Amino acid sequence: MRNRHGQSLVELATGLLVVIPILLALMDCAFLVVGAAAADNLCRDAARAAASGPPGLLTAGERTVSNAGEPVKRAKTVMNRIYNLGIPVKVRESELKVIEKLENPIPPNDLGGSINGTVVVSSTVDVYPPFIIGVVTHQSIAMRSRHGFPFTYVLPTTAAMEP
Repeated sequence: MRNRHGQSLVELATGLLVVIPILLALMDCAFLVVGAAAADNLCRDAARAAASGPPGLLTAGERTVSNAGEPVKRAKTVMNRIYNLGIPVKVRESELKVIEKLENPIPPNDLGGSINGTVVVSSTVDVYPPFIIGVVTHQSIAMRSRHGFPFTYVLPTTAAMEP
């Protein structure tokens, strides 16, 4: 009887040596899926935020907005919300790119009018799996996302009204 009890403990220990790493690897995969979904959703929201105000420059054409531009500041504010989710991720702010394309015609500043265009945000987020994958590789896994959002901005008139 005593030998059977010992045999059961050995079988349990052997089984756990196989099952526990598999469960930890599955948890790592779950962190990767959640991190990828969060990065993609926040990139889409960042594109919406970047398109929600005035464009960086009031000239027609396509250009990359500088880091000092308002569309980039709005996009960074949204992307930094990923830190509130409680998952091990980090936004690569150096790879956050905002491209805006303004369509012709651009109305004169004094008359005002609507400006149509598109904003495209590209972002990269590093996900750090906390268990097996992270321990074995000792590095993060990069998740890239790209979303565009159309916008119409109404340029206010600066012309003085005559009585």
